[in-house]
Amino acid sequence: MKGLIISNGEIKNDKLLRDVARDSDYIICADGGADYIADTSIKPDFLIGDFDSIDKDTFRKMERDKVTIKKFPIKKDYTDTELAINILIEKGAEEIIFMGATGSRLDHSLANIHLLYKLYKMNIKGTIVNENNKIFIGYGDIVIEKEENTYVSIIPMWERGSIVTLKGFQYETDRKKFEFSSSYGISNRIVKDRGEIKIESGECIIVISKD
Repeated sequence: MKGLIISNGEIKNDKLLRDVARDSDYIICADGGADYIADTSIKPDFLIGDFDSIDKDTFRKMERDKVTIKKFPIKKDYTDTELAINILIEKGAEEIIFMGATGSRLDHSLANIHLLYKLYKMNIKGTIVNENNKIFIGYGDIVIEKEENTYVSIIPMWERGSIVTLKGFQYETDRKKFEFSSSYGISNRIVKDRGEIKIESGECIIVISKD
């Protein structure tokens, strides 16, 4: 089952949101994330949060549409996005896409990127998607198809760094140690039909981005 979480960050590409929603089996809006679909044909399965950011008219529309709603107190231990993750885990999701997970609140953006690792440890594929980026956790063998005007960045998550082999890239490596807290793996390009990544000894954040 593929789940979609729509959070209250930034979503600038309505078509992308509609396309991702159409391809999803279960949709959860985290609080004000519901505002992004209020004037669309997208109907979520679940609305969750403390409802400190959702527009009142949007909330009433969710009630009229008989969306399942679960309210949490403002003072709580988890963000609305993580609460949505927990629901999808309970429902047996094998893949979760996040939209509205990044934006002006850098603290929430960083927390959401780290939540990808929570899913990774459970063998659930997690990807943050916006109009310019795809972000996921990578380890082992990864293949990325070439797209024009696209960059691939590989960022170690752990202090010990990661051993990375790259083939089909502008800058190839052979079991090169990518150091933690270094910009070494930023903004590489795929120059062949596909880029092949092999990551050993430490998971990495993979960012596929466009200007």
